[in-house]
Amino acid sequence: MLMWAGNNVTRPFRIAGAAALAPVVTTLADALRDRLRLKSSGAGMAIIVAIAAGAAIALMGLVVAGRAAGVIGMA
Repeated sequence: MLMWAGNNVTRPFRIAGAAALAPVVTTLADALRDRLRLKSSGAGMAIIVAIAAGAAIALMGLVVAGRAAGVIGMA
């Protein structure tokens, strides 16, 4: 129940954030397409998604390693 409530409370903020970032990401994808001479903006978008996913996975790995080493404690 708490997770459902939290999800619904943050929904407008997530939608607003996505709407605000859409033009920026589109511009970045177009710039990557032009700079790397890609065939479509979708390829630029795939690069952006791969970079974001890689950063998220690396950050999660750092958190797990920090907790395993005792550097990051449970609050």
